[in-house]
Amino acid sequence: MEPPLKRWRRSPSSERFSPVPHSPTPWIDTLGMTQYENKEQRLHDEIVAYVKYCEPTDQEATARKLVIDHIAGVIARRFGSCKVELFGSVAQNLCLPDSDIDLVVLSSKIQRSDNLVKTLRQLRGELLRTKVSQTVEVVSRARVPIVKMVTVKSLGCFNVDVSFNNKDGTLVLSLVKRYIEAMPALRPLLLVLKTFLAHRDFNDAAHAGLGSFALTNMVISFLQLNPGKRPQQVLEKPMENESLGRLLLDFFYYYGYTFPYETHYICVAKQKLGLKEDKGWFRSALPEHLSIESLIDPERDIGSGVTKIKKIRAAFGEAFTTLNDFPFSTTTTSANILGSVLGLPKKVWDFKTHSSVILVC
Repeated sequence: MEPPLKRWRRSPSSERFSPVPHSPTPWIDTLGMTQYENKEQRLHDEIVAYVKYCEPTDQEATARKLVIDHIAGVIARRFGSCKVELFGSVAQNLCLPDSDIDLVVLSSKIQRSDNLVKTLRQLRGELLRTKVSQTVEVVSRARVPIVKMVTVKSLGCFNVDVSFNNKDGTLVLSLVKRYIEAMPALRPLLLVLKTFLAHRDFNDAAHAGLGSFALTNMVISFLQLNPGKRPQQVLEKPMENESLGRLLLDFFYYYGYTFPYETHYICVAKQKLGLKEDKGWFRSALPEHLSIESLIDPERDIGSGVTKIKKIRAAFGEAFTTLNDFPFSTTTTSANILGSVLGLPKKVWDFKTHSSVILVC
């Protein structure tokens, strides 16, 4: 059964998405002059080209490793016996060119919260002293306190977050990797959607946006439930069936127009939607808030902090409309369909160019 792609309705949300400025789409240059049977097939090829563009080059991967090893060495020299592990989007192979590097320091010496804040401040001082960064911030009141920094130019200008004994991060890493292996459409959809949100400043969980883990849950749930009622091979073999474009349209339609934000929460572990009232998660003051049951702690709602959800929902809906209405003919040999809803800011171009500098410094 095909979803009603032509008969769409406005989101009940009063929020409206304001278009973002045009940004470059360099991945389009890699596509040849090919005729397509339909718009979704062309959009699939554009998504594949975009994902390939996002793949770290050997230089970028080496640059990240050098930075991680350098920071791990600074931490080990300052705190002695400890283990530094990588987690988050870089470890999951879900990173964009300018994604943060997430590190966790595992140490039995740090147990109490007062020790943790003191340790974070000590780490900040050491990072400044050793000139790893000139801008280091201690975020002590977050659910997981961290040190945030931007490495100096000679170390690639990477955004790095460091936490201590945050075991949830490593648990999430193994869970997400399993879903990526089981769902071939998950990674390409996530990379496109992460850029879509970042392009609109909707991707920062610390500022009421939709963070990477919450978005990952949304995409997994979407693929589990298959609201577009697509044949199973469309989900299981998206490359062979050239179906990523169709799935992206379905995702935008589902979370832009039909997902029951007011009444239900996402439960990836049970492959279903649950009633908010059963969890005590319904909030009369904000009935449309996004609720997602944590894979690590079922009693925790990891969507509760996404207070920009009305704007995000409106952006999803308008992206569906833009893609669905994009003019296309079977005689067209070139188009830029994906570029009508996302692009890469110049700073990302600059980052891809500069990240190799540390290899020759």
